[in-house]
Amino acid sequence: MLNQKIVFYLALTVLALACFLGGGQGFFGDTLAQLAAIGLLAACLFNKESEFASASQSTRKLAFVFIGIVLMVPILQLYPWTNTNQFILSLQQDLRQTGVNIGNLSLNKTYGAERALFSLLPACALFLASLQSPNHYRYRLLAALAIIALLNILMGFAQLAQGKSSPLRLYEITNFTEAVGFYANRNHFASLLVMCLPLAVASTAWWAYQRVGRISRSLIPVLGGALFCVLIILAVAVARSRAGLLFAVLGSLLCLPAIFALPRMPGMKRILGSIVVLGLLVAVQFGLAGILERFDHGIGDQTRTQMAQISIEAGKAYAPMGSGLGTFRQAYAVFEARHEDSIDHTTTNHAHNDYAELWLEAGYAALLAMAAFWILFLILGYRVWIAQKQTDTFAVLLSRVAWVSLLMALLHSFADYPLRPTANSAVFALLLALALAASQKRKM
Repeated sequence: MLNQKIVFYLALTVLALACFLGGGQGFFGDTLAQLAAIGLLAACLFNKESEFASASQSTRKLAFVFIGIVLMVPILQLYPWTNTNQFILSLQQDLRQTGVNIGNLSLNKTYGAERALFSLLPACALFLASLQSPNHYRYRLLAALAIIALLNILMGFAQLAQGKSSPLRLYEITNFTEAVGFYANRNHFASLLVMCLPLAVASTAWWAYQRVGRISRSLIPVLGGALFCVLIILAVAVARSRAGLLFAVLGSLLCLPAIFALPRMPGMKRILGSIVVLGLLVAVQFGLAGILERFDHGIGDQTRTQMAQISIEAGKAYAPMGSGLGTFRQAYAVFEARHEDSIDHTTTNHAHNDYAELWLEAGYAALLAMAAFWILFLILGYRVWIAQKQTDTFAVLLSRVAWVSLLMALLHSFADYPLRPTANSAVFALLLALALAASQKRKM
């Protein structure tokens, strides 16, 4: 039987591999993270000191239902559904008569489902390991996440300093004029920072609360946390991600009720106000030109809206079970051709709306899974914000801002695919476990 320390170090290994090597999609780093996740899952199975065993029955049920919903879609896709295959084959035959060949989608269905299951291993393993761990180990994982975010920021600044030809850009297909950190895509880089920002703001507020309450006399954590918040805001600005900028602001605002619920807070508003003002000044000073350029065409992206609409239209044709996981590009291309006069001619590898893409690839099963996940997520929100009484405990504060971070990622998925990289899905799973574990009522 294993103990908590082994589980923690394995979880730390999975998190590091996922975040440093899993910023793209389908690369060797993903495979390494998946192999490490298999070891972590085995360690969780034989963990004799699991905290999860003493959790309330409702918490355990909620955790397993979360995992079941996430795994349901790829498991269902492992079966080659006859009606969907018949539609695809009929469509291919009609298209070949007009000289168009979109490939054999039916042969890709189970392969895409298998890849999806393997890609979910790091997230599932981190979720279970975090639920099994006591608070001090979860906080160490959060500290590791902060270091990972900081290294991403420094990497992004170095990429900007070296220009388009920087050897620090790890992926051949990437954004060459923006900071991307250890990612291939600036939006995915910004999504990591957006998930980290509410946690950074709340932690800084907690340290300030400890200081003004004379529980702690050290000013270093407050100054360090404030600087970290400013760096995150600046990094999101220079990444020039419109969604990242909007969700960074929204996430910061939504975490304020959790902070202001702390008792006895003299001077807290001045400290938080100083952080926000300083962050905005730095972002404007170094990122204003890029920000304005990105918003020249408005807040939204008309092309992405059209891609989502076409994906929904295609999903109706491939219903009830979808075209198959991993077949978006081929399945979408046929319907995109019908609208080529009204949209920009680009290579569309994703719908830039994960909900629409999952609907196209997995049909009604995906709709059911997405609806169920949102319902459970709102139930979790009720637990951490309403059912859980506010006290001056760090765990309560973190559970609420972790929920806000998760909400930002889920909302971002309406405009992009931020949770598809292994790095971000692993961080999402860690924060989901943090929110769930802190809200649980222990057995007496």
